[in-house]
Amino acid sequence: CKGRIFILASPLRLLGQTWKGGIASTQYERVLIIEVGGRKFKGAGSATTCEGLPTGRRAGPLIVIKQLLDYLALLEKWNKVHNLTAIRDQHQMVSTHLLDSLAVLPHLPGGPLLDVGTGAGLPGIPLAMVRQDLAVTLLDNSQKRLAFLRQAIADFHLGNVQAVCHKVETWIPQMRFTCIISR
Repeated sequence: CKGRIFILASPLRLLGQTWKGGIASTQYERVLIIEVGGRKFKGAGSATTCEGLPTGRRAGPLIVIKQLLDYLALLEKWNKVHNLTAIRDQHQMVSTHLLDSLAVLPHLPGGPLLDVGTGAGLPGIPLAMVRQDLAVTLLDNSQKRLAFLRQAIADFHLGNVQAVCHKVETWIPQMRFTCIISR
């Protein structure tokens, strides 16, 4: 499937790049529209555009977008057996999981982030994929969810992410966190 990624500085000025894959992303001021398989999804912010994404030797924006969609495919696959999320449709996962998770991106401070009750790794894993400089700790008390998280961390080579299986009420972290998030 052929797709294009576009960044619009204003509705009249278009900067674009062609990409073979299955996704196109268009930025209209502060509204993000992602197209997957011909369906469009709207979200706030500029999370999956070139702005603010790692460049140079690190993964570029197109690689990050592909990685996010591959993460959803892995989630969909594991969800058939382990019931990680009630949402089964990958198109709904884009808007409900990815865009919701990435909406906080412009507001994240630097420093370590703790994702409490992460479940399937949301919002921690998408944030770690987009912000590779961010150290993310995923905290959940379920071993089956932790197995999925470890698989995702290994599959996507997320060296900036660690998964911890513990109840938040009794867990004593080894470090201080700049940001604590829960979805």
